[in-house]
Amino acid sequence: MYDDISFVPTGMGNYGFYKVIEGRYKVRYIGRSDSNLQDEIDQQRNKKKDKGYTHFKYATASSKTEAYEEECRNYHEFGENVGLDNEIHPRKPKDNGHYNCPEPSCFYHQ
Repeated sequence: MYDDISFVPTGMGNYGFYKVIEGRYKVRYIGRSDSNLQDEIDQQRNKKKDKGYTHFKYATASSKTEAYEEECRNYHEFGENVGLDNEIHPRKPKDNGHYNCPEPSCFYHQ
């Protein structure tokens, strides 16, 4: 886990923000960037300062599809809007591509 943004790459990717809960780091918010991961993490970290996130993890992606699908997997794996501070399912990328959530039981898996 990291708390320094300076070494995060500027391409596409995913991230998770962590809090210490009962003495352990737990992911509480997940997100992605379809263009500049470093900027996205920095902007979201500043927007969510009051949430108590102390660290983050990230992973790079080679395409918007890969980034979207990983964000969806993370959303479902970490408890959706019950286990996470995310209020809604991840949004699809803004271009005209065809994107589906990889979770078979999800409404966005079509």
